[in-house]
Amino acid sequence: MSDELRDSRQEHRRRNLAGNILVGTASVLVLLLSLINFILMPQLDRRLESAVRREFALSEDAEVHIHRGMLARTLRGYLPRFTVESERAVIDGIPVEDLYFEARGIDFNMRGILRGEKAELSALDFAWLSIKVAEQHIQERLGPMIEAEGLLEPQLSIEADGVKLVARKKNKLLGKVKFGAKGRFVADGSPNVTFELGELELGPVNIGVSGLGLDFDRALPVIDMGGFAGDINVDTVHTSPGYLEIGAHTGTPPD
Repeated sequence: MSDELRDSRQEHRRRNLAGNILVGTASVLVLLLSLINFILMPQLDRRLESAVRREFALSEDAEVHIHRGMLARTLRGYLPRFTVESERAVIDGIPVEDLYFEARGIDFNMRGILRGEKAELSALDFAWLSIKVAEQHIQERLGPMIEAEGLLEPQLSIEADGVKLVARKKNKLLGKVKFGAKGRFVADGSPNVTFELGELELGPVNIGVSGLGLDFDRALPVIDMGGFAGDINVDTVHTSPGYLEIGAHTGTPPD
């Protein structure tokens, strides 16, 4: 066999080997990409969604939309964006309704998620949250606090123009005196919503809070949004019949 023929066959074998290696490498890459796209990423999405549901105690019919970025950043605990819409949730131990939450630039605890724990949102570039709290749950939260201030049998009524309180106060001469009072919910730019009592209405007479000897000069805490997500602060509070409506945000809105 001539040297030329032998060299030609060796070159042919080298090319075949190189081609087989390339085909094998490409096949492995295709398999890895398939595993990532069709197995790993859907599983990761389910774990992320489940962690968000646990984080906010969402109802079963809640819609959670997670927008992932590159796999490496997701595995390091970063999401570009996600939104949550839920008819029911729990914040600061209070059941809330009509929750809408949108967050961007989210840092979260990936290790905790892989262990089946909460997402533990630690930082947000921007987030917006709106909720409604029913009168019943406001009553359950504030009732004991109002009683501790010296009023008996307090009943709150949330209306479009604010809050009305009906309660009783012990009086040495008159016994239990029934009266009404006007109050309001306050947002001061912190994570908290508070309740302040204003004028008392005792029959046809309006008197100040101190008129019945009440020590009610401090605002009562209604709900703390700080435990919901990052450094979120309450912007607005409104009332509608039977509901307190709250809007809060953190960070700078995207352009």
